[in-house]
Amino acid sequence: MAADRFFDARVPLLLHNADDPGAFRTFYRQQAAAVMPRLARADVILDVGCGPRLLYGRYHGQNVIGLDPSLEALRQNEDVTTRLHGSATRLFLPSASVDAVVCFYSLHHIVGRTVLDTLARVEASLREFRRVLTPGGSLLVVEVSPWWPVTVLQGVLWAVRPWPMFFWHRR
Repeated sequence: MAADRFFDARVPLLLHNADDPGAFRTFYRQQAAAVMPRLARADVILDVGCGPRLLYGRYHGQNVIGLDPSLEALRQNEDVTTRLHGSATRLFLPSASVDAVVCFYSLHHIVGRTVLDTLARVEASLREFRRVLTPGGSLLVVEVSPWWPVTVLQGVLWAVRPWPMFFWHRR
């Protein structure tokens, strides 16, 4: 299943998690508070995998560019000022045009057909983030790093069938 269809089908769940106070408090509040001070200095923010809602606040006057593979998520997202449908592996933005890149639980969704292809796509995305960031810009990544047995099991299962997500271990 293509990434856009995978996420289009899950927009109601994503909205529920973003809007439910208990889920927000449990999963997102602390992380949102951690990124906000870094975003205060940014005029232009690129949110990679923005989904149907931003999970952090936005300061007055900021241009938040939401990038997502899901058209439905982009349609639902009223928090971004500009919507881009596409992939993080090839950003249609000028070099040095973004003050901050935010990946709020989105890197694990940059996947390919194999683990090596997935690694190549993540590396391509990181090169694109570096290219579009202004000198001194911030890359803010909030991600899950699973317990090592989960990482080993995931690698074995990926040999059989790729998933729509790949969790990287801290190392």
